[in-house]
Amino acid sequence: MKKMKILYTFSLIILSLACAKKGIATSSGKYEEDLEPYRPKYEIKETAKAETPTKESNIVVKPTEHDNARLEEKLSLIREKNKEIKYTQGYRIQVYSGNNQESAEKAKEGIYRIDPNLDPEIIYFPPNFKVKVGNFYDRIEAYETLLIIRESFLQALLLPERVTIK
Repeated sequence: MKKMKILYTFSLIILSLACAKKGIATSSGKYEEDLEPYRPKYEIKETAKAETPTKESNIVVKPTEHDNARLEEKLSLIREKNKEIKYTQGYRIQVYSGNNQESAEKAKEGIYRIDPNLDPEIIYFPPNFKVKVGNFYDRIEAYETLLIIRESFLQALLLPERVTIK
């Protein structure tokens, strides 16, 4: 029985040593192993060196195969299609929404007093009147204007909406 234990322990030691990696730990603690036998080897063929251009040979090489005409034609078609686009996704500020036309007119006049360039418009969807301001393509620009308008109109809202392209 004692011989079995010794034999079993001895076989475990040999097995663990056989499975151990064959790397070398350096003094810095990094693992290093020689992989040279496993790396592929390639033959290096000598190639003719390209001649460097001299000052005497100022040859300008012009491209012979190009599609500039076809590219320009495609770009002009894209430009024409883009001219047909009248609307894009943007933002507008709703200043007033209610069923009183006089209040809508007062809100419009109030916007003109804040900034005449804002160009407010009254939109009538029965039975409600809405006063909307601006055609903003950028949310940040619209939000800056909203903060100015909210000083006078606390109920002003920023709405994502289809806006006209100028």
